[in-house]
Amino acid sequence: MAKSNEELMLYPNPAEKNVLVTSKYEFSQLIVQDLQGTAVLEKELNSVTQNAVELDDLHDGVYLVTIHSQQGIFTQRLVKK
Repeated sequence: MAKSNEELMLYPNPAEKNVLVTSKYEFSQLIVQDLQGTAVLEKELNSVTQNAVELDDLHDGVYLVTIHSQQGIFTQRLVKK
């Protein structure tokens, strides 16, 4: 089942190949980190509310997806399987 809140939604979650990152706020940066805090993927974006993220290069496991918007920084847990 997808975990979500109003600020940041990840679908599907758990994900296999891709995850759709959606926010009610426009965001300009998206960061995926492993649980040790190492950034494994970073994207600079042009104020979007939705972005597809390819997960093929990531190992199976748990990650933190963070977006930066003018309304704040929001993080959700993502499971890659």
